[in-house]
Amino acid sequence: MSNLLSLQNVSYQWPGASEPVLQIGQLSLAAAERVFIIGPSGCGKTTLLSLIAGIAVPQAGQVIFQGEQVSGWRSSQRDRLRADQFGIIFQVFNLLPYLSVLDNVLLTAKFSASRRCQAEQLSGSATAEAERLLERLGLPEELWQRPATALSVGQQQRVAAARALFGRPALLLADEPTSALDSEHRDRFIPLLMEECEAAGAALLFVSHDVSLSQHFSRVLDLRELNKSARADGVSC
Repeated sequence: MSNLLSLQNVSYQWPGASEPVLQIGQLSLAAAERVFIIGPSGCGKTTLLSLIAGIAVPQAGQVIFQGEQVSGWRSSQRDRLRADQFGIIFQVFNLLPYLSVLDNVLLTAKFSASRRCQAEQLSGSATAEAERLLERLGLPEELWQRPATALSVGQQQRVAAARALFGRPALLLADEPTSALDSEHRDRFIPLLMEECEAAGAALLFVSHDVSLSQHFSRVLDLRELNKSARADGVSC
């Protein structure tokens, strides 16, 4: 099975820091694979996703997506790749407070023509696909026209998930997407997320400190062990 994503000898150090927050010798993800990365707060999980998504650029090493070394691309190229190919569930949601729930999901269609076309093929229109995802994720129609910030934190997290899944991206990056959900909604959300990824043929990279979620994934990695492996191999920034 060919790799959708590969990180090779990647090192990232925050400005002013005394040492890298991440040093990863090798990390790969196959198309449609589901990988769970465990790690405590502060170990670099969010930084890892930022590097993969092209929001940040490593000081050393390569981020390769679909055979292209995207870490060497211009920021505008990385922005286009992120809009077209990545669905991201941010830990802080990044919902726009002045837009309705529905319009927050439809933002993806405004930024990516290819994902808008995919949504139209699936459901007949971008709006119909956004509504389908919201309903699938347990957000009833009476909430769709409300401002996103009028919802509970758990409901906002599901809006963010619907936006990330819209248009069937090749790779879904999920940063602690169940942190604001109670156990009942979490147990309902995870199977739905898996089903939508499977239907889309999308790979899923899910990072969390909650080890109980690992049972749902085909491969489980500890970010601390990945960092140890890189240091043992002599990777440095």
